[in-house]
Amino acid sequence: MAKKRTKNRQNENARKKKEAAQHRNDYIQRLKAICDLIHPDLYGTLTPIQIDAIYFLRGAAVKVVADGKVSKEVMLFANEYSRIMQKCQTIKLTKAGTTVNLGDYHYIVSPLEWMIRPDAPYEPEVRPNPDIWTPFRWYREFIDGRERRFTEYITRMRELQLPISMFMSDLRNTIYSAEYTDSSEKVKRHAADGRMMHFIQIRPLKPERKKIILSDGAVRSAVRLTIVVTLNFNSQEFMPIEMPSSYLGKKGPQAEKMLPVYITNHALNRIEERLGCNSPGYTQFEVFQNLYECNEKRRKIIRGVKGRLLVEYQLYGQTAGYMVVSVLKTVILVHTFLLVTNNSTPEGAMLHEQLGFGKLDKEYLGIDRLATFVHSDIFKYDDTRQLFANAGCQPLINLSRRLQNDILWTREGETFKLASRMRDYLKTDSDQYADIYADIYADMEPEEVIPPAEDEDEHDSGAENEMLKLSTEEETESKLDS
Repeated sequence: MAKKRTKNRQNENARKKKEAAQHRNDYIQRLKAICDLIHPDLYGTLTPIQIDAIYFLRGAAVKVVADGKVSKEVMLFANEYSRIMQKCQTIKLTKAGTTVNLGDYHYIVSPLEWMIRPDAPYEPEVRPNPDIWTPFRWYREFIDGRERRFTEYITRMRELQLPISMFMSDLRNTIYSAEYTDSSEKVKRHAADGRMMHFIQIRPLKPERKKIILSDGAVRSAVRLTIVVTLNFNSQEFMPIEMPSSYLGKKGPQAEKMLPVYITNHALNRIEERLGCNSPGYTQFEVFQNLYECNEKRRKIIRGVKGRLLVEYQLYGQTAGYMVVSVLKTVILVHTFLLVTNNSTPEGAMLHEQLGFGKLDKEYLGIDRLATFVHSDIFKYDDTRQLFANAGCQPLINLSRRLQNDILWTREGETFKLASRMRDYLKTDSDQYADIYADIYADMEPEEVIPPAEDEDEHDSGAENEMLKLSTEEETESKLDS
């Protein structure tokens, strides 16, 4: 038995040595390729000792580490996203415009820069002879660009912080910060061979939750709208959102008072369901973005039924829908989200007026969800596209085209055929649609339509519809139950 264990250890050691030799060989081949990008003569001037030193100084892979309880799925996502982005994003290597990806810069270019710089602090047998390169312009340009490359690398790595935290976060459960650091003191970890490591540190937070009681006694389960912000270009912090009601058009002595912003669980579910984004954190962040844009009057605010406010919700500069918002006495509350085609929106009302489409018609055709427009052929044909353009939905058309190649909205499968289905549906309906295609290309300038009293957004429990009974004045008498 002892002999068998000894043999196994020997086999394992032999395997590790073989892998190490192969790894070193692969690294040297890649080093030579990058040297050739800088100048064809560069690699040939490096001595074997210098090549060994560069290999020893090679950058360790960026590690994702958890600061708190973080699920395995979140860690896997952060690692994979970081790895992909380091391969995809590049920085300028030479003045001529040659580029390398972020991984190669950290792994190969940075130790190469340190080895061939004129003031390299190494032992005499390792220290390069500057006389070999300094007469050449390409060498001087490469060395002069060292600080620029390092700054660009650090900038790009820190730019990964917000996308990683945004894509992992979900206000219904946990939100995350993702802070890039090159400080081993902060994370207290090094590579096994002593090389400095770079880290992306993941930190979780459970958002604050409240039960909000409206004046009629109805209770809304809501979460504090909280985002992750980057401070001083590096550190990330969680920021609960508050804003004055003046952003939403309110006037008076209390309009500048800062109020915390809450969003109902129902609204978060509707945002995910109706927008169909692969990342809930992204569309939730846009709730904050769109609310704050109201301050600069860059978003439409429409007075809906029963005094409700419909606040325009944009994606990529195009109207995707509206948030139903109320200003209460002590909070601002986002009740729900309506896609631009829903009946309680101006555009949805025009679709109803022009085509007779009600809630059930839209659900049957699937046009109450953004994903339908992104993944179907409904905007491929002039006739079906113009139906929506005439109802004020041109931004929806523009947005759907923009999202067809967006990774956050991509999905497997072929584009499904909705245009013919919609034509057939219109033909089988009442006679009011007989002349619709004859007039389809007429220029129409519809007036702004106030949303009808019927609320498209009926909730599963039925209780949420009680909010329609509240006027703005009644809502100011609402109170919080902590």
